[in-house]
Order: sequence, then C-alpha cells, then structure tokens
Amino acid sequence: MTYLAAIKKAEGPIPDLRPPKGHIAIDVPESVILNGALIFAFAVLIIGRVIHARRPPPPKVIEPPIVLARRALDAVGGPTIISDCEQIVRRYLFNAFGLGPEGATTSELCTAFAAHPLADADTLTVLDVYLAESDLARFTPHEAPQLAATCADRARSLVEQLEARRVAAEPPPLTVAT
Repeated sequence: MTYLAAIKKAEGPIPDLRPPKGHIAIDVPESVILNGALIFAFAVLIIGRVIHARRPPPPKVIEPPIVLARRALDAVGGPTIISDCEQIVRRYLFNAFGLGPEGATTSELCTAFAAHPLADADTLTVLDVYLAESDLARFTPHEAPQLAATCADRARSLVEQLEARRVAAEPPPLTVAT
C-alpha cells in the first residue's frame, strides 16, 4: 500500500510576517564564557576534593592471624618450603600472641612463649621441636628432604593447636539484647 500525502493550501490570504523581537541585550565575548566555564569546572573539582578529603577513610579489615597463616600455608611450596613454613609459624606467633621481636631466635621465641599465660608444657615442647628441626633442616641440606615432605602439615597442625589454645582462653562474646 502506498500512502500519498498532499499539502493543502490554507484557505485565505497568507498572514504577514511579524517583526523580529529585538536585539539581544547581553553582548558577552566568547572568551569570557569559555574562561567562566573553566573557572567553574576548576572550582567544582576543588570543592569535590575538599569534601572527599574530609570524609573519613573506610575502616581497615583486619584479618585474624589464623586466617593469614592458613592462607600462607596453602600457598607454600617449592625449594624453600621449610624456611617458608617456619616464617609462617613465627609470624603467626608474633601476630596472635604478641611475641616479639620478629627477628628473634628460636630459643628467644620459645622463652617468650613459655612466659605467655596461654603456654603449656605440651604446646611449648611441640613448638620447640618444630622450630629446632626447621632450623636444623635449613642449615643442614641433607636433612631437608625428610622434613620438607611433612613440613606444611606439621606447621598447619602446630598453628591449629596454638589457635585452639588461644580461642579457648578468650571470653565468649557478649549477647546483644534487642
């Protein structure tokens, strides 16, 4: 189907054109308009930056030391597995129990842990044996293959045992009454 449209002539005479409304009252050069727009945009950016700077930063999400240790032990591997596992255990002790300084020797770390209220004889013995064997394997290469096979599992069980003692000593969370 084809539709044709036809323009119909209006009946009667064509009205006369109206005169223009007059001259525009404001005569502003284009450079002033451009400079004004740039100044306005710059002012908006400065105000936005000031408002953003006054906003407090979002709170840091602090992961528990056990989560960090588990994640690190899951990712450990390669030829430096023994020293990596030992460093993970040391970092866990430093973060969870506040034992320090970070560069403490094995005997200093065990002495500091023995003075901690959560330390017991069994946990201290397991920690001392693990750290001593790790030091021995790191500095005696012929001992390393036997320990490297079970290093991550032993470190994981030690960290879990230490975490169980730490969690058991914490008071239960308060219930919130609504």
